[in-house]
Amino acid sequence: LYSCGYHAGVGPGSIDTVSIPFISGDEYGSLTAELIRQLSSSGGFLYRNDGGHYLLKVKILSVNNNIIGFRRDREVTDGSLKENLRADESRQTIVVEAALLESSTDKALWGPKKITADVDYDYVDQRRVLND
Repeated sequence: LYSCGYHAGVGPGSIDTVSIPFISGDEYGSLTAELIRQLSSSGGFLYRNDGGHYLLKVKILSVNNNIIGFRRDREVTDGSLKENLRADESRQTIVVEAALLESSTDKALWGPKKITADVDYDYVDQRRVLND
C-alpha cells in the first residue's frame, strides 16, 4: 500500500490500526512479515497483532516460476561454446487476493481484489556446477 501512495486516517494526526492474519499459502511467513513491515513503515497504519480497527485479509492464489534466461558455457581450453544450455535467470509471479475489512462489522471497505506481482532473478544451478 505504501508504494502506491495510499494513506489512511480519519483526521489530521490520526493513525488507524490494522491487523493482518497469517496469509493463507505463505509457507514460510515471509510475505506476511513483509506486508506487516511495509504497512508499519508507511506511517498510514499502526500494526496490531489483534484488535486493529481494520483487518487486511490476503491469500495466495498462485506462485509460478518460469525460466527466462539461459547461457552456454565455454571450453576452458580454447574458449569455444559448449553444446549445453544452462538456465541462469527466472521470473517468479505471485497472484494474491486481498480485502480490507472493518473489523467491528466485517464490512469490506476495499476488495477483494486480485493483485499480481513478479520479480526476475539470476541464479546458479548448484547441481549443474557439481556435475560439470
